[in-house]
Amino acid sequence: MSRLTTTSYAVLGQIALAPGSAYELTKRMRRNYRFFWPRAESRLYDEARRLVDAGLATGERSFTGRRARTRYALTAAGRRVLRAWLAEPPAAGWAFQYEPLLRVFLGNFGTHEQLLAAIAQARADADELLAVADAVAADYAAGTAEGQPHVHVRALVFDFLFHQAEATRAWSERARAEVEGWADPEDPGAHAEAGLARIADLAARRAAAQLP
Repeated sequence: MSRLTTTSYAVLGQIALAPGSAYELTKRMRRNYRFFWPRAESRLYDEARRLVDAGLATGERSFTGRRARTRYALTAAGRRVLRAWLAEPPAAGWAFQYEPLLRVFLGNFGTHEQLLAAIAQARADADELLAVADAVAADYAAGTAEGQPHVHVRALVFDFLFHQAEATRAWSERARAEVEGWADPEDPGAHAEAGLARIADLAARRAAAQLP
C-alpha cells in the first residue's frame, strides 16, 4: 500500500472514534472536520478502501433489500498505526486556505462591490461557525454530543475554532468600515497612508507584547 497521508489518518481517526457506515462517517466529518480538514470528507470512500486493504480497518458489507452498506471498524493494527502517527511531530507551517481572504488580497483588481462581497462572505462564514458552536455547546451541556467521551480534547478544538470565528467576525467589521469609505479599490489615494499606519500599529503591538 502507498504511504498514508494526513487525510488517511483523519479518516482512520474517525473510524477509531466509533465504527460506522460511510454515510455515518461523512456526517460526523461534516460536523467535526469541515472547518480545519475538509478534504477528509471528499476522500472518505477512497481512503476507507485503502485502510481496509491495508488491514487497518474492516469493512463489513450488508444489504437492506438491494441496497448495499459497508460498516467500517478499526482493527488492532489500525490503532497501532494511528498511535504511531500521533507519536510523530506534527508537520510544521501554517497553511490557511480561505478563498474570501484571497479575494481581498487581490481586491485592487476588482470592483468596490466585489471587495465588499468577499468581506461579507467572511462575516457570513464566521457567523455560520459560531452557530455550529452554539449547537455543539448545547449538545455537550445536555450530555448528548457524539464526542462526549472525548470532551477534554474536543474542548480544545472548540476553543480554537470559536476564537477564530470571533476574530474573523471582528476583522470583517473593521474591513467593511474601511472599504466602504473607498471610492475605488484600485486607487489607494489617501488610504495608502492609513494602510501603512495599520501595519505599523499591529507590528508595534507585537513588539510590545514581547517585552519582558
